[in-house]
Amino acid sequence: MAKMGQQYTAERVSLLGVLLGVALVLSFLENTVIATSFLPPGVKFGLANVIVMYCLFFMGIREAVIMGVLKSLFVFLLRGAVGGMLSLTGSLLSIGIMSLLLLLSVRRASYLVISICGAVAHNLGQMVMVVFIMGNYAYFYYFPVLLLSGIIMGTMTALIMRGAMPVFQYIYKKTKTS
Repeated sequence: MAKMGQQYTAERVSLLGVLLGVALVLSFLENTVIATSFLPPGVKFGLANVIVMYCLFFMGIREAVIMGVLKSLFVFLLRGAVGGMLSLTGSLLSIGIMSLLLLLSVRRASYLVISICGAVAHNLGQMVMVVFIMGNYAYFYYFPVLLLSGIIMGTMTALIMRGAMPVFQYIYKKTKTS
């Protein structure tokens, strides 16, 4: 992971830019190409979260937060203030929980556990923001659906992360040597 005082080189900023582009393309594809009409309301695959997890595991907490905030800004621009707030709240809680798991685990926690906890935390963060915005605790009755979807989608994200791991490790090694 990146050290707290680490400076941003041109290569590091470029990598973050490319990763943001990939995350935005994944988010766009998820929202437009992939037919999600069979999913319950508010449930998404979260494909772009693979990029946030890459940032967390290989670049550091700060870069994961930057990626989460920039993704939320993109959501704000496309879907408005409420969508941006939901995205930001979910992202920050998710990154916080995943970071905590990484920092507290004596043995490195598995990508599966971290991904599932991150997905569930993301859904919880969004649910809390919905309750705050709407001023109605009744929305928490929907949380079991979001809990189950977080487990399923977090598992899917972990599997994608595992499949893409050789590519991520190659990118990480290339950026470390430059």
